[in-house]
Amino acid sequence: MLVNYTLEHKTLYPQKTSFEKSCTSPNHCIFSIPQIPGLIIGNPNAVPEKKPLYNLVIVSPSGTIREEVGSKTVLLNESAPGAMLKAESVPMQIMYWDGKFVACNANDFVLGKEDIEGNALVPEDSQYGSCDIVGQSFCDHKDGENVGWSDESLSTYPGSTEITLEDGSTKDVGGVVTPNYRSYAKKTYNLIPNGGFEKVR
Repeated sequence: MLVNYTLEHKTLYPQKTSFEKSCTSPNHCIFSIPQIPGLIIGNPNAVPEKKPLYNLVIVSPSGTIREEVGSKTVLLNESAPGAMLKAESVPMQIMYWDGKFVACNANDFVLGKEDIEGNALVPEDSQYGSCDIVGQSFCDHKDGENVGWSDESLSTYPGSTEITLEDGSTKDVGGVVTPNYRSYAKKTYNLIPNGGFEKVR
């Protein structure tokens, strides 16, 4: 995932300067910033009425300071010493698998990147959507948000531990549905009580 932010300062960055950093962690990444009071930090993803791709916060090494970064957030005197920029809840939209990059619900600005020869970094046949499986990873989508590539297993399904595979055969997964079988599990189990709205007496 690529994390974008801007910096402004009357002497260090007299003009707004954009930064684009790579974050390979599915949880969070920390970036160093100049620890100067008056530094203005901007989050281009902080668009009103739109959920950001990730959260940007100013944090201190001790964890005592935590401040959300909006479109223009000023680094204050008390926040400046040791201040770092942290990107949180970063979905792992791109992973390297079998010699190529594969995308899970990736954003347009990620897919628009090219390699040094001018070819698409992630070609169309390597772009996947929710519930797709690549290797041992599952393209996850939870609570309306893109979680990205996930290697988490499911272990809370009730009833039968058998799932039906694409070829029609069944497999007993022993109560734990690993990522490479999660799509079949979603098709097999009815997670909503009375999901067919049958008449109940």
